[in-house]
Amino acid sequence: MKVAILGATGGTGASIVEGLMISPVDLAGPREELARAVHDFNIVISTISAVNTSDQMLLVDAVKVAGVKRFVPCFFGPVMLLGILGVRDSRYRITGDGNTPSGYIDLRDVGKWVARIITDPRTLNKKVFAFNIVLTTNQICDIIERVSGETIPRVYITHDEATAAVKRAEEAAPSPNSFQYFDFVKYQYWNSLVVRGDNTPAYAEYLGYVDARQLYPDLATTSFEQYCQQALDGQVSGIYTKMVAAAASAATASAGQK
Repeated sequence: MKVAILGATGGTGASIVEGLMISPVDLAGPREELARAVHDFNIVISTISAVNTSDQMLLVDAVKVAGVKRFVPCFFGPVMLLGILGVRDSRYRITGDGNTPSGYIDLRDVGKWVARIITDPRTLNKKVFAFNIVLTTNQICDIIERVSGETIPRVYITHDEATAAVKRAEEAAPSPNSFQYFDFVKYQYWNSLVVRGDNTPAYAEYLGYVDARQLYPDLATTSFEQYCQQALDGQVSGIYTKMVAAAASAATASAGQK
């Protein structure tokens, strides 16, 4: 089976490449060129960044022309209803009582899940909720404290304060090409994950998702305790380091223009 991946040099794409043990394909150009590039592939996976998801429309046309059997678009977000998401400091800021659950996954395990999902006929034309574990913010802090032996100062924010911050960000409606857009998206994620509590297996099932853990109960994944210990031991690379560097560069450039 041949699989083409758009965005294979990014964090999520690189994990999928490692999980599939194949070489990435760079796709760019007019529809006809894209169709020729993907013609011999059974599956095309898109893992492009959140601000470029609309660029997939050309690729959708190309894979249809090329007769690709399965196209997996980039869906940049947790489980939620439509309309919720438009696309650290020294303390942990926790919304509400910190007991809202959410599903989490180790980036290094994404490829393992994808390798199973894309070859399973039960997932064709389905949304699949893949996760390693479900934790609350308090549980995350408890695990970090237990593994590190340190105490984490926690600042609790009321749901009203969180909702007001989300509303302010949405009313500002920054351009998708602006640095402020990342703040906008951050607050919408915050609203879905820790205010509404959308990103859970139960809610995913309600919205029609297929539970990957039920499909593949034998798949071994990294626990959050293991991740924390590996991070403390210096065995884990930083998450989205390229994106953080690019954002910092953009912020510096924007400040220099004022």
